[in-house]
Amino acid sequence: MNKVALISPSQNAVSETFIKKHRSLLGEHCVYYYGGELPFFEGNGKPIMKRDVQYFVQSLANRVLRKMHFSLHKEALGRSFIKNNVSIVLAEYGTTAAAVYEVCEKLGIPIIPHFHGFDISMSSVVEKHADAYRNMFTISKKVISVSPPMTDALVNLGCERGKIVELPCAPDASFFTLPRQEEDGTLLFVGRFVEKKAPHLLILAFQKVLQLSPEAKLILVGDGPLLGACKQLVSALNIPNIEFKGALMHKDVKALFSTTSIFVQHSMQAANGDMEGTPVSVMEASAAGIPVVSTDHAGIPYVVEHGKTGYIVKEGDISSMAQYIHELLVSKEKRDTFASAAKLKMAESFKPEQYEQRFLKTVFDDN
Repeated sequence: MNKVALISPSQNAVSETFIKKHRSLLGEHCVYYYGGELPFFEGNGKPIMKRDVQYFVQSLANRVLRKMHFSLHKEALGRSFIKNNVSIVLAEYGTTAAAVYEVCEKLGIPIIPHFHGFDISMSSVVEKHADAYRNMFTISKKVISVSPPMTDALVNLGCERGKIVELPCAPDASFFTLPRQEEDGTLLFVGRFVEKKAPHLLILAFQKVLQLSPEAKLILVGDGPLLGACKQLVSALNIPNIEFKGALMHKDVKALFSTTSIFVQHSMQAANGDMEGTPVSVMEASAAGIPVVSTDHAGIPYVVEHGKTGYIVKEGDISSMAQYIHELLVSKEKRDTFASAAKLKMAESFKPEQYEQRFLKTVFDDN
């Protein structure tokens, strides 16, 4: 039986629920590779190279000789593809595809790069991989984008628009039927504490919310490099009613969704160009019937309809964000109206079964 090699840099990263979903959809057709953009492992930890060679290659990360041993790594990956009857490669992230496309080209195996955000927006990443991307585009079967702005960025870099499949990740079906027992005044953020999520600006917006709605509460879920700085900001400004939960399992996030009044996220383009794709957490909140207040960034305005399912503000506009949050906090009727509209929009435009069908067609359809 021919197989699909699904390649991701990390194994079971908490924030990469979409990769777990893809593995599940591919089922018995999937051979999973992980451990770096050029992977070291397949399946349940089986190395694709002999361990002594693998450790030697890794030890040469910053040496001139690494290039020679890098070719050994690629040859080992190619042998693994042949052994496992791989007929298609699905590379999660453009950077992963850039690392493995030469193996695919040599073996005549179609490759499908799946871009997600930083890999086509972060200036240093695009500059580093631009030539590889262009070469990869010429041999790619399809190229998956998760938002219209990302599609435009791929075209601007040289990808044929006709090859691009725009496929925002869909929320799990369970979010559509999530029981809701709202705790009035509870705001929720779920995501990595990184610059493009701008959690510090969300905190400053919440400080303004408290001036209007002093009983409001903000719960922040996730970890990342800005977590410590955000905690320091809250402490330095003595902002009450903020709770940092750290990284949580998906089931625990769902429990918080059940009681949340408003989902909040202040995404913006980072100084290095890094941008979102279409954040899954925003889609999950909308599917669960939670109004969203967020920013005009990447794929977010394609999910959140301003004034109907939530509110959209300009990047960096914390005053407007605070005002819109307050408007929703003081009106249960408006929250309920937005919630119903959000759930309906998600059911019509981002239905999980439609996503699954399109994903499988993209991978397996030769046309």
